[in-house]
Amino acid sequence: MKILITGSAGYLGKNLVSKSLERNFEVVGLDIKNSGIYKPKFFEEICDITKKALVHEVIHRHKPEIVIHCAGALAQFVPDEKQMHEINVGGIQILLEESWNHRESVKKFVFISSVEVYGIDVPTPCLETAPMNPICQYGEDKVECEGLCKKYLDKGMDITIFRPPTITGPGQNEPTLLGQIINAYKGKRAFLPGGGKTKLQMVNVFDVCEAIFLAIENPASKGEIFNLGSDNVPILREMVITLYKHAEKKPKYLALGAGILRFIVKILDLLHISPIEPQHLEIALKDYTFDSTKIKTILGWQPTRTDSESACDTYDWYVNTLQKEVKIKMLKAVQFEDLYIITMGRGIFGQYVYPVYSYLLEDLLIDTGTKLCQLELLEFLKDKELNMVINTHAHEDHIGNNAILQEKRGVRVYAHKEAITRIENPALLNLRGYQKLTWGLPSPSKTAEIPSKVKTKSHNLEIIHTPGHTPEHICIYEPKKKWLFTGDLHVGKLSLETQPFDNLQQIMESLKTLTKYDVNEIFCSHEGHISNGNAAIEKKLKYLEDAKALAEQLFSEHVPLPKIVEHVAGKETLMKTITRGHMSKLNGIKSLLNIT
Repeated sequence: MKILITGSAGYLGKNLVSKSLERNFEVVGLDIKNSGIYKPKFFEEICDITKKALVHEVIHRHKPEIVIHCAGALAQFVPDEKQMHEINVGGIQILLEESWNHRESVKKFVFISSVEVYGIDVPTPCLETAPMNPICQYGEDKVECEGLCKKYLDKGMDITIFRPPTITGPGQNEPTLLGQIINAYKGKRAFLPGGGKTKLQMVNVFDVCEAIFLAIENPASKGEIFNLGSDNVPILREMVITLYKHAEKKPKYLALGAGILRFIVKILDLLHISPIEPQHLEIALKDYTFDSTKIKTILGWQPTRTDSESACDTYDWYVNTLQKEVKIKMLKAVQFEDLYIITMGRGIFGQYVYPVYSYLLEDLLIDTGTKLCQLELLEFLKDKELNMVINTHAHEDHIGNNAILQEKRGVRVYAHKEAITRIENPALLNLRGYQKLTWGLPSPSKTAEIPSKVKTKSHNLEIIHTPGHTPEHICIYEPKKKWLFTGDLHVGKLSLETQPFDNLQQIMESLKTLTKYDVNEIFCSHEGHISNGNAAIEKKLKYLEDAKALAEQLFSEHVPLPKIVEHVAGKETLMKTITRGHMSKLNGIKSLLNIT
């Protein structure tokens, strides 16, 4: 059986991919970012679900029998309501239409909705028949999505809808929940809204996966809507006590009243830095539980973990994965055929902060990554043959380990002739504080001009000059495999958040150059491995061309620049504040308009 899972790089999606592979399913993952999963029978498609032509191409090519729609946008990650609605509602509309148009292959559609369709003031426990009264954009979107499912169900499509509360368990990265785990590990005070006297039901991620599999297997699931939730829900204080006992720490609490909490969250939300949405705080301040009798009766589903057990499982995962510390420097490597994909960067709670990718192809290393991971990279490479380094351009996160590899391994470093001066004298990069903190300051390294063709033992590589991000930027093409190493063209990222030196006009010309090549796999310096390379290049090019056309139209109509930025690129993120404007969407709009 072949299944397509949207949101395959997300928390539920990644776990569902793994559990599906364990069942020997063929799995197609669809997401806008790389999942980091490289296993037999898993095919990854970097695809925006709001782009109908791309979704059509994926479904038409793979012909899945089951479509499981896990992808969605939350306000804390996509603050722009119009964009959020386009992802949540526009995305499922396209998926439903394409699934219906491919109904000869697609036999089942599963939609992951949310208990937020009910709103806040719900009976406890809440049945599926309760009125839907959402109080936030996310909940409203889910209601609209369910309405679209009903229309296709009426056409004869086999659809099942699940309404889970917060999904938890090992690998959980939700800031508030993970914060409680870290506090327990460190023996610090746990945050208890309203004193922790309410019941806030959750559900284990593996139990959600099992419910989905039951729905796939059982025809009785057609047309049904199911609540999901754990059994024996404790009050928050009891769950925290269990967690601290499991961690062998004395329970400590920080209980804040509802009024002060509402004030704090409101201020943080206005600044777009709140770890919790205001409506989620309201949920935590009252009992919020749901009746899952229906799915137990019809499908025989039973939750295997209570909320307290899930919290303890998450704690064990945290301790084991992070080896009893919060890692600051991280390196990991996975293999794709004869290529090693190496991820480097700073990490917080096991999550990368703006990672950078290097690629080891036989005895050639493409970019050397951040200096912060110097020791880790040397350790990884100690039993690998290494003779040559190619730098795609002269930036600190790409040349960071040139010097140590020359010193310890005697490698030859090659780059475009215009990059050599800065690689040999990195002080000329004039790095800002955030750049030094995130990637470190490289040491000088001796560099030679790269020829137009490079050969390893088994690969003949072509060097393509692709200016834009920097004047000397290059891409590397392997024609036999149809692989393309794209450096910092950011092919997999649809964003106008750029630095002042990025020349988007030149980047568009470079992308046009790349459309002439036959590309199956892209290896990007910040997005990792991207399948369906030509489609990704064309998608990025069209995104920039459309943004340029719209920005020019608004500019000709004398619309103020800040309004153009918001209309074309969306609201600025916290990145603009952190970098003091050095990385911003305003930079991207100025580049498209060719103004300073």
